Amino acid sequence: MGNQKSKKDKNDRRIKRIMEIFTKLRCGLVIRKAEEAERNKVSEKTIQRDIKIIRECLDVVALQEGIYYSIDIDNAKKGYHMHGTDEGLFSGGEAFVISKTLLAGNVLSKACVEQIFGKLLRFCVEREREKVKKSLQNELYYYIGAQTKEGFEERLWELAQAAQARKLVEIDYLDEKGASKTVRDFRLVDVVISGNGFCLVGFRTKGERRLLPGVGEIPLIFRIDRIVRWQILGEESSSAKKERLDFEDFKQKFQDFLEKRLPETMELRCSEADAQCLLESFPEAEMVPAEDGIYIVYIKSGGNGLDWWLGR
Repeated sequence: MGNQKSKKDKNDRRIKRIMEIFTKLRCGLVIRKAEEAERNKVSEKTIQRDIKIIRECLDVVALQEGIYYSIDIDNAKKGYHMHGTDEGLFSGGEAFVISKTLLAGNVLSKACVEQIFGKLLRFCVEREREKVKKSLQNELYYYIGAQTKEGFEERLWELAQAAQARKLVEIDYLDEKGASKTVRDFRLVDVVISGNGFCLVGFRTKGERRLLPGVGEIPLIFRIDRIVRWQILGEESSSAKKERLDFEDFKQKFQDFLEKRLPETMELRCSEADAQCLLESFPEAEMVPAEDGIYIVYIKSGGNGLDWWLGR
């Protein structure tokens, strides 16, 4: 009886000590091992073991409830400090919505989507993880996706950073006839997603400019799946700073153009050279020969965004 009571008293003191340490940490206080050891008449190793137990409990709560807190050493204050957030993991709904959006886009390879989906599940609260997996497993199984090469997403990320830094890019691409062309000094504005997947958007800085009579310069839009090679040049446009606001205005209006909801098809009659210009600027455009060297280009857009874009 005596030994059992002694063990119970010892265990009770331990629980009380751990709860006190946790409460102090949760309130933003700094825990110093030496001070806590002296206050509780135990060794510093015992306090260290107590903190380890609290850390393990926090890990379990993070996986199950999505409440993330960590205990780290604050060198400046020479003690342990707790910090974190109540929204450290994805909820089941958030993981489901992100996954559905990823699958609906159909712009990444199946291997890439499966990798991202696996990581997403690992950072979903544990109690919802299996439900999210089951709700999407059939759709993921039949997902085909784009035929992109390994490492595609990292290369795309490089281009996105190049656009942010106003870098110039050299591009080798295939036109609609399969002929290889090279565009140098291409000022990259943004990487966007259209009906044909990822596209690079920007303007020429030298040489031939993409102009249409009565319209002016229009941007070049290159479908990623037609680009054979790209190289980010280690230089910025000399007028990048001056044109920064124009670029931001362009990006916003271009997004507005892509996001219009009402269907619309515009028919343009022009020369072959201008038709080629339109095909490169609008990935979903179609070209049909008419008569006397004139071509008809059909461009699908949304709402009145196309009217605005071509300055009608």
